[in-house]
Amino acid sequence: MGIWEHNAFSDAYNFKDNTKEEILTMINTNISSCLLAVQSFTENLKKSENAKIILIGSTWGLENHNGKEVTFSATKFALRGIVHALRENLRGYGIGVSILNLGYLATEFEYEEDLNKVLEQTHAELIPLQDVMAAVRFILSTSKASCVKEITMPAMKDTNV
Repeated sequence: MGIWEHNAFSDAYNFKDNTKEEILTMINTNISSCLLAVQSFTENLKKSENAKIILIGSTWGLENHNGKEVTFSATKFALRGIVHALRENLRGYGIGVSILNLGYLATEFEYEEDLNKVLEQTHAELIPLQDVMAAVRFILSTSKASCVKEITMPAMKDTNV
């Protein structure tokens, strides 16, 4: 699950090796598609008593991370900017806008997989999807009087933040 530059998160990564197509695909996927999707359903959200928008970011979109993946990082920083601006645009309608800045995920396991099995097989080095869903449920459970701006969830052993 995810999109990033080829050779990302490896010693072989080098920004100069990224093609224009690769860069534009990431920008279109992570930024343009997000903006257009949110724009398309905002009117429906205005009708809700307690609407929420939750974007999935990354610890690569945080200040002072140690990652060198340029386009991936830039698009994740952009998502944080989108969230901040949307929050101001939609505050008057009571629409909460949040972002989850996630670290390394155990995406090879289904959400329904036994949590202890995921922890054992990943040596507790990756974030189980159950933890991500718990964060989403927390945001959704808040009242219209509050807005969860950001949740940053690196894996316990992530060293890039």
